[in-house]
Amino acid sequence: MLKNDGGRINLQRTVWSDESKYLMIGTDGVTLVQCPGDKRNDPKYQVPTVKHGVGNVMMWGCFHANDVGSLIRITGTMESYMYKDILEKEMLPSGRSQMGRGWLFQQDNAPKHSSHFFKDWFAQHRVNVMTWPSQSPDLNPFENL
Repeated sequence: MLKNDGGRINLQRTVWSDESKYLMIGTDGVTLVQCPGDKRNDPKYQVPTVKHGVGNVMMWGCFHANDVGSLIRITGTMESYMYKDILEKEMLPSGRSQMGRGWLFQQDNAPKHSSHFFKDWFAQHRVNVMTWPSQSPDLNPFENL
């Protein structure tokens, strides 16, 4: 159990979510490859690359103690209307069907997640959102999946 604003949080009744970029080929940074000096052009020692920013996919997903929720591909930039659509069509049904009443929703403090629009949206839909520190990927179990 974690403490949150003086109360106790039941992690068994929490829906964890995040979005992540996955590379199809290569890495975002420099890749060092050790090879014998005379084998520089041998394909065995080469790393494939993709130019001009293609070759990755952005995904949103969620999970909870009972099961894994939906995995949604995000095309383009995640805009507020896309996030609202995902919450309405994926997160709410998954949380309600698997957790019943009284569950918590965890998301990071990205600006689009913590805007007044979404604070109002969560209140209207009676979704309890866990207080979460910003810039804390090491605390989010989603980052370790």
